[in-house]
Amino acid sequence: MTPLAKRTLVRVTWVDAEDQKEAWLTNEEVETFTNQEALVVSLGWVVSHTDQYLTLAADWVAHLEHHGRVTKIANGQVVNVEEL
Repeated sequence: MTPLAKRTLVRVTWVDAEDQKEAWLTNEEVETFTNQEALVVSLGWVVSHTDQYLTLAADWVAHLEHHGRVTKIANGQVVNVEEL
């Protein structure tokens, strides 16, 4: 396993899926909810980038060779990737 220090560190801005918190919404509340974007910013090392997903790891435990806080983001949700 390659230590994360040897991988590319990035900041990824992406749109997440979101659900509403209330059980029942008025038409106006549904419209407001629909028009809100669930924008997320994640920091991490690129572990994998396939045709479908960008996978980041925020942590690396060297003596165990373990990744921590791994996030898999569908490419269609990615807005921007900035190398740090």
